This record gives sequence, structure tokens and C-alpha cells, in this order.
Amino acid sequence: KECHKWIQITVFHSEPNASTVHGPYCLIKLRKTYDLVLRLPSDKHLPEFLAALTLSLKKLDGQVTSIPTPNHVLLEKAETKDRRQQRLDHFFREAYARAFNQPKLSDTEVKEDDTDDILHQTITRHELAQAMGMRETDMFVQRMFALTTHTESDVITFAEFLDVLRRFSEGSVKDKYKLLFAMCDIHGTGRVRRSEFAEFVRSLNAVVGVSITESSQNHVIENILSRSGVNPGSDYLTASDFEAIFTQVEDRRPIGVDFRGAKIKVNLEETASLSSFAVSTLSQNHCLPRNILGSIAAFCETYRQHIAILFIFCCINLIIFMERFWHYRYETEHRDLRRVMGAGIAITRGAAGALSFCMAVVLLTVCRNVITLLRETPLGEFIPFDSSITFHKVGFLKILH
Repeated sequence: KECHKWIQITVFHSEPNASTVHGPYCLIKLRKTYDLVLRLPSDKHLPEFLAALTLSLKKLDGQVTSIPTPNHVLLEKAETKDRRQQRLDHFFREAYARAFNQPKLSDTEVKEDDTDDILHQTITRHELAQAMGMRETDMFVQRMFALTTHTESDVITFAEFLDVLRRFSEGSVKDKYKLLFAMCDIHGTGRVRRSEFAEFVRSLNAVVGVSITESSQNHVIENILSRSGVNPGSDYLTASDFEAIFTQVEDRRPIGVDFRGAKIKVNLEETASLSSFAVSTLSQNHCLPRNILGSIAAFCETYRQHIAILFIFCCINLIIFMERFWHYRYETEHRDLRRVMGAGIAITRGAAGALSFCMAVVLLTVCRNVITLLRETPLGEFIPFDSSITFHKVGFLKILH
């Protein structure tokens, strides 16, 4: 029988008429993923979007829960990819600062309240793999994750990660080889296959960016095992074999396998694990965006409808003014009024014509019933009726000037 997982999606959306400048926001929350923030063109698109999303999830036996939320609350709670990456950077910096007792590794720009919140943060296997510059399917990542988590959940907490990190950094050699054996003995049988041990060592090499051929690695491992007194005919390694291997290591030397004499080269392309937790020594100064043209283009793309309507409005005002000005300046020469008042009558009549048009626009922008009807027509796709109040203010300022 196929097992269908129940899909539960929570959608936080803006309250009706929350903004007069743009349409409503939608925050889509799904477990184990980043949040998705959408901005719809207008309020009328919100029920259409929710209906389409609900219909799509019904086919997958899912459910959508919609919750109206103020815009500022919605945007603050959004766990986007960038915000999640900042939290992960803070997570690992704080973990290394506490594990190695190095306060300078901690993020100095983070507030004290955020530092306390780190205790409640969790990370997934994928995020742990990215932090180490490895793939989620690599053996070392899987074994490290299984060793770290004390429950059968798919996330590890800050306390669990810090505990393993301290045992590797501050523990004795005996504690360290026990941890390594536990990572290799994933099934808890008390023994590890030689082939699995070799694969685990190869995965460790990937962490530090070391590249070595399989034949060279197997030769070095066999020499180490024979020098430690391990039975060469045995296909399994026990905890006592691990103890025999690592008791030859000095207490203050880092735990690892001695590859001296082997042809080892550092893979310079694998730099993700080396720069994942680099601590910046210089404070980054907040400056203006370099790509000014890109920012202007993004603004014009976002408010293209508003810009087009404002341009048309200004053009109509200019046309009305010029038509009245031309008429009273050049087409009424036979009247004595133009000769007495000169160009002043032409300017006054032109301004009066533009003023009459602005007065009509100011009144139309507050006709809510008319705007509601027009919003449902095809004109709603081209004219931002949701910004009628803002345009009302623009028309009023035009009258004052």
C-alpha cells in the first residue's frame, strides 16, 4: 500500500484594503522549507489565488489554512532563504564560539536577545551538509547527523550540536574514538566492516578537501591496521580495534588517520568547507547599492501602472492648459480683453481649464461604488484602482499648485 503524506499549508495573507499603494501579500508556510512571500496585483486576486491553491491541494489530499494578518506582522515572521541563512550563520558561529571558548568567533552585531534564541534553533541534514561543503547523501553527513540527534527527528538542536562539537574538541582520545566508532557502527551491532570504515575515511577526506586514490587509501589503512595489531583476515573492526588504532595518537594531536607517505593532494576546488565559517576581521560598512540603474528599473517595474497613469494625468493637464492658452493668446486678437490684459488672461484661462479637470478627478477617486464596479471589469488589469486614495491626494496637490 502506498502511503500518502498529509500536506498542510498555512497561508498568511494581508487584511482587506491593507495598502493603497500595492496589492495584498501572501506568506506560504510549508514544513521543512523556506517561506514564500507573494505580492498579488490587487485584492480581487486573493480569493482567486486561495481557491486555485485549495483545489490543487485537494487532488493531493492536502489542506490550506488561510489566516488574515497585518502586513507588518506578516513580513516580520517570514522565514525567507536570506533570513534563514543569517540564522544558520549565527547558529554555527555561536556554536564554535562556545565549543572552543573563543568569544571573538561570535557574531558581535547580534543582539543579546537573539543570542538567547539560538538555543531554540534547529537545523536539518541538508543545512548541515551545506555548512560543511558536502552533499546530503555523503556518508559522513549521514553518520554525523545520526550521531548528533538524540531523537529520531529529522532536525538537530543547538544543544545537541554543541555537545558533539565539545566532545570532539575537548574530550580525551578515548572519548573521540568512541564517537568515531559510534559514527561507523550506525546499526549498533558493535562491529564495523572494513569496507565501511574505508568509505567513512574517504568521506572524512572530502570534508577537508583532500583527494587520494582508492588504492592508496586502502594500502595506508591496511598498514595502519596491521601496525595496530588488528587481525588482517578479519572483515570486521570492533571497538577494541579502534582503541588500538587511536591509542597510538598523542593526546594533543587531532584525531585522524595518518597518511604520511601517501600521495595526497588538496582539492583546491572544494573550498566550501574551508570558507563556510570564515570570520570577517573588518566590519562591513553599509553603503548605497552599487547598481543604481538596477534599483530604478526594479522600482519602475513594480509601479509601472502607477507611473503610466500619472504620466497620462500630467499630459492631459498640459494639453488642456496649452489649448486654453493658445486660444486666448492667439485666436482672440479681435477682442480688446487680450489687448488690455496681455498674456495674463491666457495663462489664467489655461490654469482654470486644468483646475477644472483636476477637480473632476478628485471627486471621481472617492466614488467607492464606481471604483468597486470598475475593478471587476477588464480595466482592473490596467488601472490600479486600489491606489485611488493615493491618486486622490495627487490630484489635490495638483490643485494647490
